[in-house]
Amino acid sequence: MSTFRIVINTLANNPVLFVLKIIGRVKYAIRYYLLRDIKLRSYRDWLRDDGDHTLLVNCELNSDDLVFDVGGYVGDFAAAILTKSESNVFVFEPVKSFYDICERRFSEVDAIRCYNFGLSDKEGDFEIALEDDGSSLIKVNTVAPKEIVHTKSFMEFVRDNNIDEISLLKINIEGGEYDLLNQILDTGLIRDVRNLRVQFHDFIPHAKEMRESIRMRLSETHQEDWCYPFIWESWTRNVS
Repeated sequence: MSTFRIVINTLANNPVLFVLKIIGRVKYAIRYYLLRDIKLRSYRDWLRDDGDHTLLVNCELNSDDLVFDVGGYVGDFAAAILTKSESNVFVFEPVKSFYDICERRFSEVDAIRCYNFGLSDKEGDFEIALEDDGSSLIKVNTVAPKEIVHTKSFMEFVRDNNIDEISLLKINIEGGEYDLLNQILDTGLIRDVRNLRVQFHDFIPHAKEMRESIRMRLSETHQEDWCYPFIWESWTRNVS
């Protein structure tokens, strides 16, 4: 069936859907071509480069290394790391239903430990908006269902577990990355992180300025490997 015929059939059968599709495409074009939306362009580049498979989990690791998966969701990142390197992985997932999936998925995998709390700049119980892999402690004013979850201080967790080297720190915590990274930088623990993969989010006030501030501080100890702004970026510790 030709494209023209598909358009005519869609318009005849569901004119509302047709109009919504047109509006969506117009909005996309405005954001991409006129406003030159940085996140939208980054996401398109990320998909083009197949970043989930070619970049995100591509890191030189061995079985003695320790990986922190902060914002583990259902464990896909941890599983990919295990397949590539058999490294030890700590998965931090505060949402109970997602944590349960990780627990079942890795119940017989000694190299992966799952923790039913998040890592942040402080310990406490907080309300989280449940939106699948977009669940956020920051977006609590949405209409999404809520759940009370627990977080622990990154600094205290590292100290209490005598961790002096994190080979790869992956952070995807829907807006919580700013507070977490500022604590890691303030305490100097960033020097114990060999590789960092972080997804910054732009839905909170002053996100661009906060991201730039963190990037400036990161550049004192690490160098940028690659960057898709507000999608994913990678940093590696400078060789001393």
